[in-house]
Amino acid sequence: MSGEMKPDKRREGARGIALKMGGAVPIAESYGAAGGGLALDVSYWFEASSFAIEPRIGVRFSPKGSGSRFFDLPIEVAAHYIFGRGNIAPFVGFGAGLHFLWESRETTVSTGDVVPTTTTKLLEDRAWAFGISGRAGLLLFRTYAMRMAVTAEYSLAFTTLNGKRNPQALTFGVGVIF
Repeated sequence: MSGEMKPDKRREGARGIALKMGGAVPIAESYGAAGGGLALDVSYWFEASSFAIEPRIGVRFSPKGSGSRFFDLPIEVAAHYIFGRGNIAPFVGFGAGLHFLWESRETTVSTGDVVPTTTTKLLEDRAWAFGISGRAGLLLFRTYAMRMAVTAEYSLAFTTLNGKRNPQALTFGVGVIF
């Protein structure tokens, strides 16, 4: 008897909403002396066997109530290459899109030679800019419906805030993909 052979069973692509939480650290004098902050991302993860595409929107901000602070709203699309098909798979990726950036920077101003006066001034600036990001991470529980990702990301925005060019940040996070 002749009959048709069944095709090989293949893993279907996974997709779903991804939520990431972590920390953001401005680098290279970006965002003044704001120090570290928090990072939250919401994205949609389209995953095939060796790559993933991820449109996302995020928030990076300084939780301080006053002084030097920052806020970054990246709206990006990222593409990732996934090394391996098992439950634990490293990946690297690149993203690009728009960023809304806001910064308040504390500066000290000194005036006068005979009677010197020192005051602290708060400078604020905001801008929309094109930004890029590079990401490396580890995808965990890849063959399950709910997956996790541990990531480190470098981002760069092409603008000037308060006289400082190209704000940059490192972001670290843990995400869940549903």
